[in-house]
Amino acid sequence: TTNAGVFRFARTFIKIVGEGSGLPNEYAWLMHFTRDGTLWVGTGRGGTYRIKDGQAQLILQKDGMPEANITEIFEASDGWVWFGGYTGGLSRMRNGTWQRLDQLPEYRRSKVYSIAEDNSGRIWVGTNYGLYTFEGDRFVGRPVRSQVGEGTVRAIAPAPNGDIYYAAGGGVRRMRNDSVRVFRPKNEPTIYGVFSILVDSGRVWYGTYGSGLYLIRGDSVMSLRGVSSMFGPRIISILEDRRGYLWLNAERELQRVRKADILYAIDHPRHPVRIDIYNHLDGLENIEFNYSSSN
Repeated sequence: TTNAGVFRFARTFIKIVGEGSGLPNEYAWLMHFTRDGTLWVGTGRGGTYRIKDGQAQLILQKDGMPEANITEIFEASDGWVWFGGYTGGLSRMRNGTWQRLDQLPEYRRSKVYSIAEDNSGRIWVGTNYGLYTFEGDRFVGRPVRSQVGEGTVRAIAPAPNGDIYYAAGGGVRRMRNDSVRVFRPKNEPTIYGVFSILVDSGRVWYGTYGSGLYLIRGDSVMSLRGVSSMFGPRIISILEDRRGYLWLNAERELQRVRKADILYAIDHPRHPVRIDIYNHLDGLENIEFNYSSSN
């Protein structure tokens, strides 16, 4: 959150992880847990922190970080941890060795929104200028078919079957064997950008900045406002936990809903859907939730 640190849920209690718990300041833009138990926290104000075993270490550009304001962190299956920045800086680190990647000629620097890995181990990078894949030692620009904006790709979500879903131009696009299909709800304007995508079991959930939560099933797109009016309307990120709950970053509140309840209510319209909302009353000192968190 902005100016209140990182919140940790332990059963139904919330613990604030801030200056008193090893985090050097309380402005947290994003966080990512890596498989070795390290928590990376990008503050946006003075660098990125690596927290392990209760000890926080500030990592700066002189250490290998691409820039001070990190906007995306991702750990690939080969152990490389990728860092993307607000002005397009891009580096990766493994076993203490850093590689600077934003100086490769095929890469056009602009804000990094999303980094993901497909089932073949290929890395995808979404920026304010488009979509790239990292092929061995070079970047390859991918076409972004968009009539809205300038090709900004805010979210990337690879599917187990090799499809790549990404957010661009007010809708969700699916790339399959270099063929792109656009998914948009019928009879709705595309003025709201897609900020988050979650793929599971042949379904695609996505959140928009202004018109709430949507679901793609097969070839159809449906708004979930009919399931519950409490969703959103600004869904900045979507995460699923091990118990089948969706956690929705609704910018000014944190929402939790059981995924199975949503799917049942779609086929049974009168079935109520319970949405748990977390805010000041639950111990959150600040409810301005920032863009990215994972794991």
